[in-house]
Amino acid sequence: MIPPFTLEVVEECSSTNHSLLERPGSIHGIALLARRQTEGHGRRSRTWLAPEGNLSVSFGLEGVEARWLPHRFGVALHRVVEPLLGKEGLGLKWPNDLVWRGRKLAGILVQAKQQGTRMRAAVGVGLNVRQAPDIPGAAALRDLMEGPFPSAEDLALGLIRELAREEKDLRGAWEERCAHRGMWVELLADQNQPARRVRSLGLAPDGGLLVETEAGERFTAYAEEMSLLMAPRAPRS
Repeated sequence: MIPPFTLEVVEECSSTNHSLLERPGSIHGIALLARRQTEGHGRRSRTWLAPEGNLSVSFGLEGVEARWLPHRFGVALHRVVEPLLGKEGLGLKWPNDLVWRGRKLAGILVQAKQQGTRMRAAVGVGLNVRQAPDIPGAAALRDLMEGPFPSAEDLALGLIRELAREEKDLRGAWEERCAHRGMWVELLADQNQPARRVRSLGLAPDGGLLVETEAGERFTAYAEEMSLLMAPRAPRS
């Protein structure tokens, strides 16, 4: 159950996820926003730096099933950004990215830690608002929208409002917004191994990604094991 969140704002911290997970006492229902994040991380320990003006916010949860959290927060984030950019070109990339025409706008990172007898989780959301990182394939709201763009605080409050909405069909809501459903993509299990070409079919009942190989074999990919690369190439004949 997603609780109502109360937003806390700090000027700077190394990582909003780390700050929440190391905080004494309950973190359930706390949303921590840093105007500057200096040592943020993405999946597989990738660096995620956030200059002032970008959104860096983490949501504290306790006693919640973590498996579907990236999907739940992804759908909520899509709903917040869609009025700013429009629906066309905006989508969710499995397992944890928001993309615009294949370019990464935002990432979601779920980290968990045992605290006594309870498991606590921090769900970090990083959205490029004013500035995209200097890496290929990144994008920022400022470069894509006309007119004034929202502050990080306004975006965080919008996300809190969306998370308060009851989601009766999370799987369907995520698939409706999937940027690569039905497309040929590449799954990468290890940087030293070749990518595997598959067709993205949708979410499996357990939240993994259901895919099909060129030979017609179907299997479920999991975020702990694989990353997805958008692949525009057609399948081999």
